[in-house]
This record gives sequence, structure tokens and C-alpha cells, in this order.
Amino acid sequence: LGYRTIAIQADPEDWFNRKQAYDMLGFDKATWLFGQPGIERAARGRWPSDKAVVRRIIEESQQARPFFIFAFPSGLHSPYNRGSYRHSDLEVLDPPRGDAADEVKEYINEQRVSDQAIGILIEHFRHQPEPTIIAVFGDHVPPLSDGALSSFFSNLSGMSNAEQDWRVHRVPLLVWANFDLPREKVE
Repeated sequence: LGYRTIAIQADPEDWFNRKQAYDMLGFDKATWLFGQPGIERAARGRWPSDKAVVRRIIEESQQARPFFIFAFPSGLHSPYNRGSYRHSDLEVLDPPRGDAADEVKEYINEQRVSDQAIGILIEHFRHQPEPTIIAVFGDHVPPLSDGALSSFFSNLSGMSNAEQDWRVHRVPLLVWANFDLPREKVE
């Protein structure tokens, strides 16, 4: 098809055999941000920041065209008990009890940071002349503690098993384009 294909990964190269998987999937290039010196780290310190991932996406997009980039940030991954957002202005409206409240606060604040990085990405491509589609998806329910997820699971009670399975195992998807697309809402 003529596309240059790039995988950008925030996790270490050896996790889940991704290097071999990317090779087998036929990516032209795989970039591993985790071990790169000087890479901006997320507020919780371990992973490359979502903004660092976005900067790399933008950098790679300025090379040969057309391109397909699969990027896997790790900013939203656990653990959520570091207290990095203890003094943040973003609060949980109906927090769970005890340590779970701090855990949820850290998660929603990291979600905000991730959303801001996605905003930078969209704003960049909004002004590009080439038609561009960005798809953002989640891969699982966040690995929060039982206490932090208690209200989520209590809201499932009374639903059919099929509805419960759908809510627990669905993959949220956001699709954005810098050109008009037909609009659909899938429930």
C-alpha cells in the first residue's frame, strides 16, 4: 500500500515479546522509548510521559508519507499509589473510602494528563494538509484495587450477565479525523 509503518512503544522492549511481535506484524520500524536517555518521564516517574510518546508520533509523521503509526503509551498503567497528584486541583466527586480515594484521584489525574497529550496530537494534525485519522483505544479496565473499583462493580448488579460482560470487556474507542467522516455512535 506504500505506507511507512512505525510502532512506538513506551514499555521496555522485552515485555510481552513485543519486539518479535512487531517484527512479525511487518512494521518497518519499532521505537522503544523506555530506555532512551533524557526521555521525559510521566509524573509518576517510571514510564516515558504520554507527551513524549506524542512528540515521537509527530516526529515520525514528518518523515516519509503516507504513514501508519501504532503507539502504545504507558502513562495510565498502574500502580496508582505513588501520591504524585496529592495536591492536584482535580478531585474525585464521590470518592471511595480510605486509600482507594487516593488511588482513584491519582488515576483520574493521570487520565487528564493523557487527555492533554491526545489534545496536543489532535491540535498538531488538525493543521496538516494530509488526511489523517487518529484512533485512541483502551485495552482493559484499569487495574485499580477492589476498593477503588467497588462503585463500578456495584453499578453492574441487576444487569444481565451479557450486559455485565460487555461493560467489563468493552474496548473504548475514539476516532478523530482532520476531514469530515460520517458520524456514528455505537453503544
